[in-house]
Amino acid sequence: MDTSSSDAARLLRLLALRALTLVLLVGITGETQLTLLFALTGLGLLLVPVKSAGGPPTGPERDV
Repeated sequence: MDTSSSDAARLLRLLALRALTLVLLVGITGETQLTLLFALTGLGLLLVPVKSAGGPPTGPERDV
């Protein structure tokens, strides 16, 4: 079992949670631009696809 992709996914979720926590803290202070920056960063980290480091590439197959 390859745990590198699950470790990477866990790390990205942790960083996303920290960024979204900063959204709440910075939003309370009224810094709109920083709040937007942290919100976009947190959502981006949650939505980024995590691929396994080993194995064949999984892309669309072409009929040649």
